[in-house]
Amino acid sequence: MDIRTFSSAIRLRIALRFLTIFSNTMVMPYVVVFFVEQVGAKTATWMTICTGISGINGYLIGGKMADQYGRKKLILIGEFLTGAGFIIVAIGNMPVDSNPYISLIGFIIIFLFSSMASPAYSGFVIDETTKGNRKNVYTALKWTAYLSFALGSLTGGFLFNQFATILFVVVACSSFLSFACVLIWIEDKYRSTLERTVTPEIKGKTKHSTLKVYRVMLRDPVFISLAYVTLTVALMDEQLSYYLSIRYVSLFEAEGYTILGFLRTENTLLAVGLTIFITRFLKKMSDINALITESMIFFIGYILLSISEISNILFLGMAIVTIGEIIFIPSTQAITAEIIPDEFRSTYSGVLGVVSTVGGLLASLFILLTDYFPPVGFTIIYTGIGMFTLMVVLNLKKTNKIEVQ
Repeated sequence: MDIRTFSSAIRLRIALRFLTIFSNTMVMPYVVVFFVEQVGAKTATWMTICTGISGINGYLIGGKMADQYGRKKLILIGEFLTGAGFIIVAIGNMPVDSNPYISLIGFIIIFLFSSMASPAYSGFVIDETTKGNRKNVYTALKWTAYLSFALGSLTGGFLFNQFATILFVVVACSSFLSFACVLIWIEDKYRSTLERTVTPEIKGKTKHSTLKVYRVMLRDPVFISLAYVTLTVALMDEQLSYYLSIRYVSLFEAEGYTILGFLRTENTLLAVGLTIFITRFLKKMSDINALITESMIFFIGYILLSISEISNILFLGMAIVTIGEIIFIPSTQAITAEIIPDEFRSTYSGVLGVVSTVGGLLASLFILLTDYFPPVGFTIIYTGIGMFTLMVVLNLKKTNKIEVQ
C-alpha cells in the first residue's frame, strides 16, 4: 500500500480525517461524563438520546442531499456548522457562567451536521477511487483513524478536565480548517458528472424519488445482508462499553476498570501495528472470503471475552477481535462500493451510517438483560449472533453480484 499512488484529493482526505478524529477524540469520549457531572445521570441519558436521534436524522438527510446536490456542498455545510456547534458548546461551558443546555444545543448541531457530512465523504471516497485501489484506501483511512483516536484520547485524558472549553474551541478550529481545505482544494467530481449527464427534468424527478430508492434497498438481498453485518459488528463493538464492562467490574471489582483500560489500549495498539501487515497478508484473498474469515474470527474473540474469567484469556480474546475488525472494515466497504448504484452512493452510505448507529444503541439494551441472563447466557447470545452472521455472509458468496475469485 503506497499512499503516493492515491489521488491528491484522497491524500488530503486522509490528512483531514486524522485531524478530525484526533481533535474530536480529545473531547467526545468524555461527553457523557461531562453531562452527568452537570445535570445528573437521568437527564444526561435523555441528552445523549437527543444527540443520537440528531445523528440518525443527519445521516438520512445528508445521504439524500449529497446525491442530489453533490458531495462538496454537503461537506462544506457539515464542516462549517459542526465547527459552529463546538463554538456553542464552548460558550455553554464558559467557566464564569456555564449552561449545560446551551452545550446540549451545540452537541445536537454537531451530531446533526457531522452526520450529514459523513455520507458525502463516503460517496466522495468512492468517486475518487477505483476497484483496484479502493481497498487500500479504506485500509489507510482505518489505520489513520486508529492512530488519531489513540493520540486524541491520550491528549484528552490529560487535558479535558482542566481545559475543556479550550479544547472545544480547538475542535471547532479543526472543523473550520477542514472547511477551508475542502473549499480550496477539493473538486466535486460527482457534481461535475451530474451536471453533464442529468437533465433538469430528470433532476427534478430525483428530488421526489427517495422512497423509491429505499424500496430498492429493501429489495436488494445483498445490501440487506451487508446492512445486517454492519449492524451486528456495531452491536458487538459496543459490548465493551456496556455489558462486558459491567461483567468485568463485577468479576474483578476495582481491578476490572484497569483491565478495561488495558483491553482498549491493546485494541488500539494492535490495530495500529497490525493493520498494514494483515492487509498485505490478505491481499490475494477476495473481499467476500475476507469477510467470511472476519465473521469467524470476530465472534470467536467476543465469545472468549464473554465467557472467560482469566485476564490473560481476555487479552487473547481482544487480540482476536482486533484482527477481525482490521479485516472487516476495508472488505465490507469495498463490497458495498461495488454493489450500490453510482447515483445513490451517499444515500446508501447514509443508511449504513444509521444502521451502525442503531447497532450501537441496541448494545446498551444488553445492560437490561443482565437482570435476566447469567454470563453463560450472553455467551450463547453472542454465539447465536455469530453463527447467523456467518450464515448471512456465506449466503452472500452465492450471489452473482459479488466477485469471489
